[in-house]
Amino acid sequence: MNPLVSSVKQLLKEAYEGTPTQSWFSDHGAGSGLFATLTAITAADASRTLVTGGSSIAGHTNHLRWSLAMSNALMRGEQP
Repeated sequence: MNPLVSSVKQLLKEAYEGTPTQSWFSDHGAGSGLFATLTAITAADASRTLVTGGSSIAGHTNHLRWSLAMSNALMRGEQP
């Protein structure tokens, strides 16, 4: 496998799933990664904004979901 592709795959895996050992990120171990972080947050907390007019965790998460969907579509050759 191409070393760049391999590195990006490892980076994304650590970002979403976390890793028990040393990581590209400052946090590692149990509860690291986006999935574990979001699992620990209630829907009410995720929907709350800290400042008036600000974005919520849910809003940021939806933006991330959208950008991944668009990236996947482009990799499939689609023009979203």
